[in-house]
Amino acid sequence: MALVPSPRLLSLWLPVIGWAALILAFSSVPDLSSGLGLWDLILRKAAHLTEFAILGALLVRATRREVPAFTLGIAYAVSDEIHQSFVAGRVGSPLDVSIDALGLLAGIVLLQVVRERLAARGGQMRAVAIELDGVLGDTRPLWLDWLEDAAHRYRTISKLEPASLPSDRGEAARVLDRWAADGVGDWRAALGRFAEERAPAYLRPRGDVAAALRQLRASGARVGVFTDAPEPLARAALAHLAPRRIEAVETGSQALERLRSHLGDEVDVVRSPAELLSLTQPV
Repeated sequence: MALVPSPRLLSLWLPVIGWAALILAFSSVPDLSSGLGLWDLILRKAAHLTEFAILGALLVRATRREVPAFTLGIAYAVSDEIHQSFVAGRVGSPLDVSIDALGLLAGIVLLQVVRERLAARGGQMRAVAIELDGVLGDTRPLWLDWLEDAAHRYRTISKLEPASLPSDRGEAARVLDRWAADGVGDWRAALGRFAEERAPAYLRPRGDVAAALRQLRASGARVGVFTDAPEPLARAALAHLAPRRIEAVETGSQALERLRSHLGDEVDVVRSPAELLSLTQPV
């Protein structure tokens, strides 16, 4: 079965790929001289700075981490200069890599400043971590039914006792990995298909919760979701319950801790619809 990137993944990385391709296209032009002497040099270096500032902002938006974004940007800057050394009339320059690095830093910092100002305008709310099962929709009935279905479907390959699995689904996933190694195969893919087909029957979006999510996003708040459910189940649930409104999703054991590392220390942790609604109500 072919792997299809999620719409969220595409929305994060297609702008990066598109902008990198545009930089590559400019780098493939043999001569960009404007004939303006010193001003030509200044304009070309300013263009380098601007190109990579935009790339830096797009990379940190996609990776959600400053260091990986900067590292990827530097790697691309080096590869761009190497590419230029093979283009007639162009040369690879360590100085340009330095200028590109400054541009990357500028883009990363600028995006952070913009996010902070948007958050301040939204009432000093920096980030919200939402528990999937407690707030948006309980995925456990769907999980338990899939376990029963899997136990029956694969009974001749490997015996599975759903009642014996740990209640923590992160720990249960490790048990299922050992179970699947006996010949069952990719149980996560099977869970994902099962969840995608049945999510509408198990999960009902709440209008007030959806409205609160829209309000949070409009205010500039960064919204993430955490759950101990396996990722395919969480993704299928969110596609049905909260499409296009979630910045980050962490699943399995220690999901909240990993989400905090994405969103930062100043996070409001929300575990019920009432708590979510209270964040969007005037004080």
